[in-house]
Amino acid sequence: MAVSLSKKNNNFLIWTLLIAVFMLGLSFASVPLYDLFCRVTGYAGTVQRASLAPGSSGQYKNIQIRFDSNISSDLNWEFSAPKKEIIVQPGVQEVIYYTAKNLSDKATTGTA
Repeated sequence: MAVSLSKKNNNFLIWTLLIAVFMLGLSFASVPLYDLFCRVTGYAGTVQRASLAPGSSGQYKNIQIRFDSNISSDLNWEFSAPKKEIIVQPGVQEVIYYTAKNLSDKATTGTA
């Protein structure tokens, strides 16, 4: 009852092709499956937004922001923020400007 060599080769070829087709299909299905997994579990940085934090009354408290405009003592600059502090509501965008003046006689560059 020996199975012929050509029959074994045919079985091997069929199984190899089936595995290759399965792996190809799995590679195409992996992106939507991973997206579904992330939405369900919140894994991998998928943001889940809530309208209100648990236990909050829905009223946002104002936030006081103070601006520090210090510089290195090696720099001969004036550096300041016209507004030293502001009070904002969470979610509201504000624009703040700083002024910088080089008091030395040579050009310098600063990075924030």
